[in-house]
Amino acid sequence: MTKVEMFIKIFAPILTLTGILVGVWQFNKGQEELQKRELVQRKFELKKMLIGNQFEALTKFKELQATKYKEATETISSIIYTDDYESEEFKESLKKFWQLYWVELAAVEDSLVEAKMVDLGNFMERLQAKKFKNITQREKTILYDHGLEVAHAIKESSKSWELPKDLRE
Repeated sequence: MTKVEMFIKIFAPILTLTGILVGVWQFNKGQEELQKRELVQRKFELKKMLIGNQFEALTKFKELQATKYKEATETISSIIYTDDYESEEFKESLKKFWQLYWVELAAVEDSLVEAKMVDLGNFMERLQAKKFKNITQREKTILYDHGLEVAHAIKESSKSWELPKDLRE
């Protein structure tokens, strides 16, 4: 046997094995790349889904907020523009005002609306303490002004497409 034949017999299996190992390594490297791309794609899809879910949740929140704000403005309007503080309609509006004040608006209002509702609520308590008797024109004007401030705060709050800060925490 010549040296060349012996060289071929020794190195042929080594070259074949090396070729196989390189092929396996390239295959694994390709699979790793595919998995990385798939992972990036999944992360992108999850992020997209999360953004969609957040938008959907925010949309539902804004719908609820709009409903409660509408109720509040209608109720406040009914209270401040009445002349008959003994009527059932007024008593129902007053009851609804306090329900909105203490519970229902708390779920959707931002801090500005809350502050303006507190101002209005404090003034309403003073009027209630005197059983809405002998209300002066000055008190009526203050009541109108507080109602208008709530309406402006609601208008500003409605423009925002973010959850109020205290609801995000």
